[in-house]
This record gives sequence, C-alpha cells and structure tokens, in this order.
Amino acid sequence: MNINWHSLNQKELFKKLKADFGGLSSHEAKERQKIFGFNELPSYRPPSSLAVFLSQFNSPLVYVLLAAAILASFMQDWLDVGIIMLVVLVNSFFGWVQENKSNQAMAKLRLLEVPHAKVFRDGRKIEVETRELVSGDIIFIKAGDKIPADARVLKSNNLQCFEAPLTGEAVPESKSAGELSIGTSLGDRTNMIYSGTVAVSGWCEAVVCAVGINTEIGKIGKLVAEIKEEKTPLQGQLSRFGRFLSLTVVLVCSLVLIFGLYQGRDPWQMVIIAVALAVAAVPEGLLVAVTIILTVGMQTIFKKKALVRKLAAAETLGSVSVICTDKTGTLTEGKMQVHKFVTAGREYLLPRHLEGDILDKEQDLISKISVLCSNASIENPDATLEELRILGDPTEKALILGAIEAGHDPEDLRQEYPRLDEIPFDSELKFMATSNKHKGEGHSHVFAKGAPEKVMSFCDQVMISGVKKKFTEAHQRELKKKIEEMTSRGLRVLACAYKTVDKLGKIENELHDLVFVGFIALKDPLRADAKETLEQCRSAGIRVVMVTGDHKLTAKAIFSELGIKVGGHVVEGGDLDKLSDEQLDLRLVDIDIFARVEPHHKLRIIKAWQRRGEVVAMTGDGVNDSPALKAADVGIALGSGSDVAKETADIILLEDNFRVIVDAVRQGRIIFDNIRKVVLYLLVGAFSEIILIAGAIFLGLPLPILAIQILWINLVNSGFPNIALAFEGEEGDVMSLPPRSRFEDILNQRMKFIIFGVGLVTDVIVLALVYNFGRFYEIDHLRTMVFAVIGLDSLLYAFSIKSLRRSVLTTNIFSNSYLLAAVAISFSLLLMAISLPGFNTLFKTVLLSPQEWLLVVVLGFIKILFIEIAKKMPLPEINLKRQDARNESKSA
Repeated sequence: MNINWHSLNQKELFKKLKADFGGLSSHEAKERQKIFGFNELPSYRPPSSLAVFLSQFNSPLVYVLLAAAILASFMQDWLDVGIIMLVVLVNSFFGWVQENKSNQAMAKLRLLEVPHAKVFRDGRKIEVETRELVSGDIIFIKAGDKIPADARVLKSNNLQCFEAPLTGEAVPESKSAGELSIGTSLGDRTNMIYSGTVAVSGWCEAVVCAVGINTEIGKIGKLVAEIKEEKTPLQGQLSRFGRFLSLTVVLVCSLVLIFGLYQGRDPWQMVIIAVALAVAAVPEGLLVAVTIILTVGMQTIFKKKALVRKLAAAETLGSVSVICTDKTGTLTEGKMQVHKFVTAGREYLLPRHLEGDILDKEQDLISKISVLCSNASIENPDATLEELRILGDPTEKALILGAIEAGHDPEDLRQEYPRLDEIPFDSELKFMATSNKHKGEGHSHVFAKGAPEKVMSFCDQVMISGVKKKFTEAHQRELKKKIEEMTSRGLRVLACAYKTVDKLGKIENELHDLVFVGFIALKDPLRADAKETLEQCRSAGIRVVMVTGDHKLTAKAIFSELGIKVGGHVVEGGDLDKLSDEQLDLRLVDIDIFARVEPHHKLRIIKAWQRRGEVVAMTGDGVNDSPALKAADVGIALGSGSDVAKETADIILLEDNFRVIVDAVRQGRIIFDNIRKVVLYLLVGAFSEIILIAGAIFLGLPLPILAIQILWINLVNSGFPNIALAFEGEEGDVMSLPPRSRFEDILNQRMKFIIFGVGLVTDVIVLALVYNFGRFYEIDHLRTMVFAVIGLDSLLYAFSIKSLRRSVLTTNIFSNSYLLAAVAISFSLLLMAISLPGFNTLFKTVLLSPQEWLLVVVLGFIKILFIEIAKKMPLPEINLKRQDARNESKSA
C-alpha cells in the first residue's frame, strides 16, 4: 500500500489509518501486529563460512587448475599436484577472508532500530518496545530521540531532525504540522519524521504511518536485499579466459595425442606427453599472481586514503567509465562557510577581505547579529580557530566562525549583549529573533535573521554606508536581484535586521520598523583540487555525473564553478519519475546533473548507465545510498558516512575527497595492466612449449624437451619473474587512455598475436636447431640445449613485457628491483638444474660448453626481438563500443 501520507489532511489521514488523536487500545494494537507484523526489519542471514569458502572454487580458471592436478596425479607427479593444490587453496582462503567481511548491510540496518518509544495507548502515555509500534499509534518525540517509525507530525515545537542517514542532507530539517503537495520529495517533507533519523531539538506528537519493512528505511533494506551481486569485469574476463584456455588446451593436447598414436608412437608415452602438455599450458602461477597484484594494489590505494573491502573491486576501478557522485564532502569540503556579506551598498568577501581591515558599520552589525541571533556555542573558546569545537546547527556554526574571522569574539559579545528573549527558528516562521540589552548603553535591541523575504517584510529602513534610509521599493527590487543572483550560484542566503528600543515589549510585538542591514551568503566551498581532479577524469575518458538530493541551482552552481558547462541538462527526481526506462536511456548521455533524487532514483540511474555497457562507480554516505552502492560496479562510501553505506560499499574513502577516487582509478588501471603483463608472460612461455612439442611430433622428430623440464621451467624458472611482474609501477600514460569496455577480454588482439605468432616463429627456429643438431648430438645433449634456450628466453622476454605499449629500448629495465632479483635467482636455478650433480641426473641434462652457452644466449634474445616487432606491427583492433557490446550481451 503506497500512500502519500504527507499530502493528506488530518481527517483523511486518520481515516486511512483507522485511528484518532486518542491513539489505539492495547487490544487494537495487538490485532494490527497479527495482521501487519512487528515494527522490525527482517533478520539478515549471511551465507555460512563453509558456503563462502566453497564458492571460491566456482571459477573456470580453478576448474582448469584442478583438472591439471588430476592429470598430474595420473603421472604420479606429486610435487606438481601439491603446488597446484596449494595455489588453489591459498587463493580460495584469501577470497574467503575478504568475502566474510562483506554482505552485512541488512545486519547494520537493524542497528538503526531503537529499543523503546513513548506512545499513547488506552488513553494514557506509556513506554513500549519499538517493535510493538503499529500504524495509528500516537508517539511522542523529543530532542535526542531516535525516530522509531515513519510518522506524520500532528503538533510540533521547534522540532528539528537530522535526516542525513536517509536523505543525505547534512543540515537538520525543521518539522511542522500541515499538509504538503503530493509531489513533494522525501527531503522536503517537513510534516513527516522517518525511522532511523534523529530529533536534534524541540519536540512533537506524531501518528505512525508505516512500520518495519514499509518504512523508508525498510524499503531501502528491501532494495539492498533484492539487488543481485553481479560479476565484476575482472571476474567476467577471468571466466572467459578460463573457458578459452580450457578449450585450447583440450583441442591441442587431443590433436597431439591422436597424431602421435597415428605415427605409431608408444601409447603410454603419448598419454604422458599429452598430460605434460596440458599441465604446461595451464598457468599455475596466474591465480597467485593476480591475488598478489590485487593485494599490492589494495595497499597502494590504502596509502592514497581509500580502503578496498572487496579484492576484485581494486581492479574494477580501472574500468570505471562513469562516476556518479554527490557534491557534499567529495567535490566540496562538506561544511558550510560564510562566503560574503552583502549590503545595499557593497559586498565583503570573507575571510580574506577582512584581514587587517577596520569593519564598517554594516559589516560590524552583520557579524554581531550572526552571533547574538544564534544558539551555537563554543565548547573550547580558548582554542585556536582551527581547533575550535562549536556545538549546534551547521549553519549557525558557520555564522560563529564567520564572525570570528570578521574580528569579533562571540563570548565577549554575548556578555556585552545578554539575551532577554527569543523566537526560535521554525520552518513555518522561517526566521529567528532575539532581544538583547546592551550592558553599557542601557537600551535594548531586537535582532532578526532568516529567510530574506521574511526578514525584509519586518523592515521599513535600510542601512547604506552607515546611514539609515527609507526602505523604498527600488531598494527592495535591487536587493531581490542580488538574492536571485546569489541563489543561482548555489549560495544559501540569510537576511539580517535590527532595531534599537528604549522600552522593550514582548518580542513578538517588536517585529516591525526594523532596519535592514544586509545578507549573509553561505556556501559549502569547493575543494582546492576539485577542478584539477575533474580535468584528470576528462583526460581519462571518465564521465562525471552529479547525483544529489540538493536543489538543482546549487548543483549547477558547483559544476559551473568547476568549469563544466551544464546548460539545461538537469533532471530532478520528480521529472525522472515521468520518464520510462527507454526514455531515460535516450536522454541519459545528455544529463549532467540529477537533483532532488531519492534512493530508487539513484538505483535507476545506475542501471541505466549499466545498460549502456558502462562501468559505473557511485559515491554515497547515507543509508539511502546503500541500494545504489550495492548495484554499482564500484560502490564508494564516504568515511564520514553511515555504517550501512560502508558495509554495502566496495571501497571506503578514508579522506572524503574526489581526488582519492581518481587516485584509486589510476591504481585500478595499473592493476589491470599488470594482470595483462602476467597473463602474457605466462602464456607466451606455455604456448611456445605446446607449439614446440606439437611441431616435433607432427614433423616426426624426437621430443625436444621432457615433461619434468617443462614443469621446472613453468613452476620454478618462470615462477619468480611471474610474481615480480605483479610489482610493476605505472606506465605514465594510464590516465590519458580511454576506459576499457566491460566486455573487453584480458587478451587483446596484439597479445594473442604475440602469444601465437611470436611463439610460432621462435619455435620454428628452435625446431630447426633440433633438426640440424640432431644429427651430431646425443638426445640428452640436444634436450639440454633446448631446456637452456627456453629457460633463458623466459627470463629475458620478461623485460620486454614490462611495457605493452613502449619498446624495451625506451623502458627503464632497472625500475623493478623485484624483477631484477627474480631473473638473477631463476637463472641461478637454471644453471643448477643443468650443471649440479644429482640435478642433471633428475633432469637428464649434460654440461654445455661456452660456445653452446653463447648460442643459447643468442637464441634467447630472438623472442625479445619478435615481441618488439609485434608491439609495433599495425593490427586490426576490435573496437568494443559499449552500446554494441550491450546489444551483443543481450542477444547472447
């Protein structure tokens, strides 16, 4: 039942709820509990630890590794079996640890429930457990209470609620009775209070309209629970890669086995060879390398002030093509500041304009009114400006700081002008007024601040250059133009007025004949590096879209200040409701700002971008953001946000700054580059071995290398450089490249050409060596040379793979100390396998002469030469346009 409770008059309201001002009886409440259930969110039952652990094995790449282990066991190669299983178990354990920390959003939502509430039952006020509340109950709320259910305000006395967990708005919302228009957005419903929010001042009576899963918090919880976790781009790419590898290995090994049997070779020996080929083709080190790359990336991102909660999200950042962000706390500093004072005569920028200046009369009065007509207090008045702790409303905190920057001491002012009476701010009144008596002069003052139209209506004079003048219509028209200009720039505007009286009556009767002094313009200032950071996004091909609960004028002003031309491309939540998904898809690329949005709007926006094939990052801090954070490819929670947002997100910002997001995206791109380097490094070696053995069999030559020698090269000789490549740094152009499509495979066209083309050409040379030298060398001597060539070139071409976009001649080959050490260790182990007694018996190797080693070195450089040629060759690249890929994925 979806009823717009905020739009009903009280008679309709009570009729719908079947209740009245007298509340419910205990019997009626129990009957309603039987029908509608208790006021609580459903329990969240996360998967068991065992289920999470077993799910780590559900990967095509893991299937390939397990198959290789089974085949190796048939050969009784227990060392290889042990290494493969260790790789799988370590990787699964790491994933289990990470995932056990996630998916706790619903559990955190339950923490927002409160244990007890004051309610009117059986004609008297009693306290009941919150879970026992039902629709129609009359509840009582006071300052400090956490709101127990969604309710409509019936009576209010200066009630203000902090609704940031639900709406994202940092300024407390004033609440009052009365009905609102049916289209009023959630953040503007001043006659409603919502479960999970907090009353910060005043009190109210309200009638409960929704409980449990039907509250706004409950609806968000339901959305979070219903959103299906999708594979990250990396998980999808590794799955496709695993399937490709499986089919290729099965096909090649089957052909080798069949052809060898056709040639009349020993059947058991051919089975052993086919199994060895299969084990050789499987990159056992890939899972470990990918885990290390992601872990190193996570640590680097942590140093950049972001915490990655889900391992695969570290790489997904590199694919991000759209960032949906709010303005508060990321693009801006997340705190209100006084930007300037504006009077009928001039403007005064703060704080720079006032440093060392003598205040004129208008400035002085505005500063005094900021302090005297506010209730914010300083907890540590003797502290420095940076360390001051100010208690109170965020706007009034800013006013106190503004007055201090203008040269006033708030504590001294309040002692000089003690307060006599006040009219507290109220959302219906839209102003605050105080009466104060000057200790020295003896007369009294009335000070007022608030909405410009309200405060100006109290005035019949205006102060210009320190002189009071009649407040004419011309003055008012000019001031209204200034208001429009300031609000269009996203500034929040307050008006200030005063009057001096000798005999003070009730303050309510003194709100006339005031003197208009000026405006206070407040803003949440941009972060110093916001403009530069957005420019980096543009260079990297990343679209930044503002998704905010704030007004569109404020959002447009922020983008304008950032140098982004918005034009008319702004859609508000109410307009978004009128668009079908198809209409939204058509307009999406032209929309820069979504304003006054609610939780379900954010979810629609995320899914619309994803339908276009984009990889979407979403920032959020409130409970209301959690569905969108979970649905986004990368959910980014602000460190200052709610626990629910943090538990739902993939990444938590330790510093609420948009620059941190861009730094994390940069690292995500480095991560994917390094994964590609490791994959290429492993597959170049593996497929060279397959082509070499298959070629020898098809040509009728003896096997040029033994299965144990292949396993030594793959698991030991190549193992160290494989891991070392995980520590490669940034290639300087990562943020000048466009984002990858989510449908792009790990192996691009050039990488496939290097794997198959370069492998084929270099193996032809090695096979020629086998053919020619086979007439003069014993088979063990010949195999030793091939073993040495393959072992050495696997170390040398690692330097060529350090960069997939630049020549090895322009790359600093000494930049990765881990790689240098890995190559030195692996070469030593290769020499040991060939030369040391015991090892040469195990590997069936012989000592090589210096001339033979010289030939090995020359042949070892051949692969580097061909890889460098392949880097520069013009190849037809498949252009994965997001829209085409989207359609392809649908048809698949």
